[in-house]
Amino acid sequence: MATPETILAQVLSVAQLRSGPALAAIGRELDRDPRLRFQRFGTSDPPRAKIDSAEAALGSWRPGTKDEHRAWSFFLSRPADPAGRASLDITTMDPTRARYAHDVSATYRASHFTNAERLDEIADLLRRLAETTAAFYGRAALGAIYDQHNLVFERAGRPPTDFERELPDVYWLNYFGPGYVQYFGDRLAALGIRRESTKTGGVLIWATETPFVLAPVRSVADYAWKRRFYDALGRDTFRSETQRPGVPGEHVPTFATHRRN
Repeated sequence: MATPETILAQVLSVAQLRSGPALAAIGRELDRDPRLRFQRFGTSDPPRAKIDSAEAALGSWRPGTKDEHRAWSFFLSRPADPAGRASLDITTMDPTRARYAHDVSATYRASHFTNAERLDEIADLLRRLAETTAAFYGRAALGAIYDQHNLVFERAGRPPTDFERELPDVYWLNYFGPGYVQYFGDRLAALGIRRESTKTGGVLIWATETPFVLAPVRSVADYAWKRRFYDALGRDTFRSETQRPGVPGEHVPTFATHRRN
């Protein structure tokens, strides 16, 4: 049986999120739209406890002794249409670890999002999560776009994205936090077909009208709608098969810059 296509929204943050109030604030945004609200919660996958509120579930969780020095992982799911799942990976903020940034993501079955109003539900969720986590970066796209991108780089033997050297690519929705807004300046101004500033000084940019833009390509750079981003921000700013990554801070802001913002 084929796996249903999904839309994945993700934000990354280096803000301080290891507290009950910070977790509750993330849950509040996951709850805000009743059409997307999650119904099960747990610290292992799949989550099994039925909940009425992600805010209450996350805000009432208390770390044990062992949890103080390791990453916190939370999982949520939604069996009702649109079926979905979410995860929160809250790191220890130890720069020596591979996963340094907090990662909050939500995935929903794509077949529900048949019109502009429903697609705006995902954009609103991404914006709210970016604001409440003080995210430095965010994105949303069709799951197949991520899969296509990952397959190309697995074949090329490329390492994962290093956010102090590069951006992963261009997507349907692209969130740039205040560190990127200051770093890129006017180069961001003309990008996208739609844009929305956030309360935290970032900007959400739509590269395409919808996420349903998957096409057979030889390279992730072959999509015409990505080229304006490449031209404006620099081809080596984005991960590609032919990219020459710079040193930290050469093409994108460093984590230290994001933390200051």
